Amino acid sequence: MRPRTAAAAAALAAGLLTSACSADTGEQPAKDMVLNLGGQVIRLDAVDAKPKIIGSYPTGGEGIDVYTLTDPRQMPSGEVIGIRDGTAVAIDLEEVEKATALAPAVGWFPAAAEQRIWTVTEPDNDTTCNQNKLPKTARSRVQVAEHDTNGRPAQRTLTLPCGVEPIADTAAGIVAEQITDEIPNEGNGATAQTAVVLLDKSGRPHRTIAKSGSVLAGAGHHIIMNVERCTDQTCAEIDATVYDTKTNKHQKFPKCAAGGPSGQGLIDASGRWYATAVGAGDEHPSLAVIDLEKQTCQDLGSFPGLREGTDIPDNLSAVWSDTNLLLLDPSSGDVVTHNVLSNDTTRRQRPVDITNGGQVWGAS
Repeated sequence: MRPRTAAAAAALAAGLLTSACSADTGEQPAKDMVLNLGGQVIRLDAVDAKPKIIGSYPTGGEGIDVYTLTDPRQMPSGEVIGIRDGTAVAIDLEEVEKATALAPAVGWFPAAAEQRIWTVTEPDNDTTCNQNKLPKTARSRVQVAEHDTNGRPAQRTLTLPCGVEPIADTAAGIVAEQITDEIPNEGNGATAQTAVVLLDKSGRPHRTIAKSGSVLAGAGHHIIMNVERCTDQTCAEIDATVYDTKTNKHQKFPKCAAGGPSGQGLIDASGRWYATAVGAGDEHPSLAVIDLEKQTCQDLGSFPGLREGTDIPDNLSAVWSDTNLLLLDPSSGDVVTHNVLSNDTTRRQRPVDITNGGQVWGAS
């Protein structure tokens, strides 16, 4: 944690202040939370604090949201990254009305290297993608580019093979889904069969970790996926597994009392904690935080906006901020924080105004 002002830095050097890093064990609840409430950005000094407006509607445009981000996530360095109007941007939570444009993007994910991200773009299809030997669903390709979050040009750009979709960066490289076959549907349609692969430094698949499956999340040395068993006619999901890139082995997903994982979850930057809906088949599944190292499950209860069989990003606005999971339920205005070290969960007593929608960005 760095002093935010020159005066604070000088005081710290003189021994007048105590470094927060020396005393903070990471077991503290989130403070200085920042949320975009449909075009008005607020800060909550504590979960139950009175909202402070730090980003206003444009002049004459009350109710117009110029701030909404697609897939907002907070980096360990503090910036919030997301996509706005087809461009990946970085936002300093101390100056939310400013945004640093990073690159055009249809998607993004954090890089394993600290303070870097990967952006995903879809250039015009290369003619090699029209080869007859490829499944029809594989005749597209993407590029990924690695960026610092300061707006400088990309560190490197990789054009991936046709039918390869990057999902996340891990200690062992980028994990991706590669279309290998098609399962015919009724009529003329088909469903792609994908292998889960790791890419080498040139962007080529070099290790297959599941012959058929889909990636739910990945970071650090953990990759969470649904593995499938396929025939010529269909693919049936087996179970969610956790692949450890250090041991190169699959292990069963940790057990939760409410049931197995349902849909896509959210992994923290270290790759240790994973937030997911659990209780497949329940109308209102529970939200749980999984410790992938200790194989434990902490049930946070149900949320009005969390529905059966759907992904957390499609239902709840959620981000990891260090050891805190921050949640905003867009259907109720409930704000909840959960600290993974203390296992303390705090719910705001009075919901925030979500008349125009809402997102939680992070905590500064």
